[in-house]
This record gives sequence, C-alpha cells and structure tokens, in this order.
Amino acid sequence: MSAAPAFAAAPLYHPGGGAARVRPHGQRVRYPWRIVEDPAYADADLTVYGKVAALAQREHLCTAKVAVLAGYCGISVSATERALRRLTSRTGRDGWVEITTRRRTHKVTGTGQSAQRRTRVLDRGERYVWAPVLAAETLRPRLHRLYLAIRHALTRSLPVTLTDLAQVLRHHTGRHAGQPLSTDSVGALVDELETTGWLTVHRRAGHRGRHLYEVHDHPVHEAPTHPDTEATPAGPPPSTPRPDDGSAPRPGDGSLASKEDQELTDVEKSPAGGGRRRRTTGSKPVENPGVFHKSGYSDRVWPVLEPVRDLLPALGTWPTARLDAEIRRLLTTATAQQLHHRLTTHRRAILTADIQDPARWLLGVALTPARSRHHCDRADCEGGLIWPTATPCQVCAEPHRRNPPPTPGPPTPPPPRGPRPVWHTCTTCRAPSRTPLTTGRCQPCHQQPTPTPTDQPTNAATAAATTGARRATQAVPGLDRPCPDCHALPGHRCRTSRGRPRAPHTTRTTPTAA
Repeated sequence: MSAAPAFAAAPLYHPGGGAARVRPHGQRVRYPWRIVEDPAYADADLTVYGKVAALAQREHLCTAKVAVLAGYCGISVSATERALRRLTSRTGRDGWVEITTRRRTHKVTGTGQSAQRRTRVLDRGERYVWAPVLAAETLRPRLHRLYLAIRHALTRSLPVTLTDLAQVLRHHTGRHAGQPLSTDSVGALVDELETTGWLTVHRRAGHRGRHLYEVHDHPVHEAPTHPDTEATPAGPPPSTPRPDDGSAPRPGDGSLASKEDQELTDVEKSPAGGGRRRRTTGSKPVENPGVFHKSGYSDRVWPVLEPVRDLLPALGTWPTARLDAEIRRLLTTATAQQLHHRLTTHRRAILTADIQDPARWLLGVALTPARSRHHCDRADCEGGLIWPTATPCQVCAEPHRRNPPPTPGPPTPPPPRGPRPVWHTCTTCRAPSRTPLTTGRCQPCHQQPTPTPTDQPTNAATAAATTGARRATQAVPGLDRPCPDCHALPGHRCRTSRGRPRAPHTTRTTPTAA
C-alpha cells in the first residue's frame, strides 16, 4: 500500500486546482453574496477575502503580511494589495467596508508590525455563500468565483444556466470592462472547473434536458497534469505569480516599490549606495481616490468639508458614509472649489444653534446649489450666476424672453353674485335657520312639549297623590271620597286585609243621603 502524500505546512497554489497536495476537509467561511455578484469587486478579491476571513477566526485575528497572503492565495503581491484596497474601502454599490484594518506598532522599539485585519459581521437575513477555504487556496480566482456562484444557486434551489452565471462573471479590464462574459466562455470555465474535481456536471439529466450541477467540499479526483510537466518537489511557493494573474501595476495603485531585487542587480558594479533606487525629480505620486482620511472621508472629500468641519463630529456611521458618497458623486460634475464655495455660502447663512439635525442639513441643504427662482438645471449655476465667472446664467434668463410679463390693464370686474339666502327665525328660541320653518318653530323646540299652567305641588308625595287621585277619579266612579271600610284615601283604590287591590266597597259606591 502506498504511503499517504505529504502536505506542506502552508497552503500552496496548484495550477490545476485538483486534489494533489491538499487536504480533503478544512475550514469554511461565509462569503457575502454582495461581493460575489457585485462587478466592482475583482475575482481575486474573493480569494483574499476567504483567506482573511479564515485567519480572522483566530484569537489574534488575521496578522499575516501582504506577501504571506499572496503566497497563500497563489497570486502576486500587487494583486493582493489591490484586493485589500477594494475590500477595505467603500467599493460596492451600498458603500459597505468588508475588511477593517488596524495598524500596529511595537510597544518597545516603536517599529511597525503587520496590520491586524478582521471581516465585517454579516447582518441578520443577509445572503451569503458557505464554502470551504480550500477552494480559495487551490482554485484560480475566476474559477473560485464560478464555484461560489454555482454553490449559492444550488443552496437556494435555483436553476443554474450559463446566462445567469455570465451575469456574475464579468470583464474587469479592457474594452469590455463591466460587461458579462459570453455563454461560450462560461461553458469553457464550467468544463475547466469540472476537470479540477470541485464540480460534477450531469449533462442533460435535468428538467427539459438541462444540466444538473453537483458541487463538492473537496476535489473528488486529482486534476490531470500536462504530460510535458514534471513534478516539482515540495518547497516554498515561487515568487513569480502565474501568467494570467494580471500583476502589472495600475495607475490607481500609487507609487511603485523602491527597493531593488538583489538577485537581478550586480552589486559589484553598482555605485556606492546603489542598493535603493531614488525617485526622479520629475515624477509625482499618483492620486488614489480610494485612500480614506483618518476621519472616515476620502482624501478628495476632506478638503471640500472644510467650512462645515465643526458639524462632522455629530454624524454617525451611516450619515458619514452617505455624505462621502454624495460628495464624490458631485465631484464628477463639479469642481472641489465650487463645492467648497457652496458649503461656505450655506454655512454663513445659518447659525449653529438653528441646525437641529446636522446630517439632514448637510445632505438636504448644504450640498444643494442655490438655484434661482427659474429652477435652472445647469451644474455650474449658483443662484443665477455661472461659477466661477459670476456671469448671469442664460438658461435662467430664457423664461423672461420666451414669456414676457403681461402688460398691466384695467382691473377685471368681479363676477356677479347670486341671490342672497333667506334666513328664517324660530318663534320660540329666535334661532336662525336656512330651511323654511313650517310650524314657525325649529326642530328642538318642536319636539319639546308645551307646559300647561297647573298648580305647583308642595312636595313629591302630594304631587303623586294628586296625580293618582285625578287618574282614578276619571277611570272609576265613587273614588272621589274616602272608603269607610278600608280607609282608602280619595282617588285610591280599595284594598283587602292582605293589602291587595280590589273593587270599591259597597259603602263607598253607595251615595249617602243628603
């Protein structure tokens, strides 16, 4: 039985991406779906994010240097720096920062140490891809992004088509930057990913002849190697990246490294002190709009906010990011001096005590140009004057030429009024009424009964007795006098010995002799 293959101490990049020199199981991390589908992030950004997220789960977080991360991911140092720059800045559409970096300095010597990095904590309900870190270490960045896209679709039970995968895999350089790949290119990448062992394609086995995809947590077979390629012994990773890495410097990367490679320099023939190159006097550093100030604003935005810096400490995290993004958007159509003048004009017109919400005032009032009353849409129009010449805006003057003010003429007589309404008065309460009163009284007075003049009783008992006697006298004859048998009062009915009412006694109904 053959011995088990030996594994290297550090994860190495395998050009084929197969199972050679890799472990079948490993650590898993969560990739936010926003960085997978957002074309603002390059393919190498996902590889670097996966390795940083895996190292950040340790007690001291991720403290690996950029060169060490580049060796882990199998890409160049410059590509790793570009990936970290995009991940540590507000690159995406929503302006979130995926990786935060904290600079460290030795407490005793004061020399700098490797930075400490950590990933953003995902929000509740945010979509992510749960994938092994081994895929980021073995697959090249383009295949790694394809692997994450297919894994996310299968997890959510979504149909996988080449057209949908092309919307995730896009061109990042050249004339077609930002455009999706063609279906033929995506099909070739799927076939290449299948040969690495990370994906199995069941062709024409799905609904209506679709392909069925099956992703694996580790390669199920070794990647085929070229017959002319000789096996290299296990050792440290080569310093030169692969040819398709795109490791050439870009204008947005800043200054180049100034330290020479001693292997390519003839030390014996070089002049004294030639161990380091010096920048020529004619060169100047390249402006990098992705560098952020210590206060959270980019270097292009920070000088613009000079008139309103006293209001910035009161802003939170989201208003700070929103203000920075809004000023960067305005800088595409206006100059920094124009925005500085606009903020100065609005700041002088209001007191600090009158600003109740600084974030709302900055985003809604301060950055809004002082438009004229004609609502001009020109970007360089500030209150009817062109910036910076202060000449009148012709667009604002056009409504006067097209629609001159009307000539004042005789005043127009008011329209004739109709007949005045007739008011009716209640004869009882003298209340006015628009509707005619048939009986001469309003509805409340009509519903109230008219009181009859009667003798007012002295108390309630006498009133009840008088009312009962009056009703009994009118109903039964003979009740107008008292009963000698039961001693009933006049107007009350006769009662038995038990107190029950009965017919009048005979002695009561018999008329007495005169």
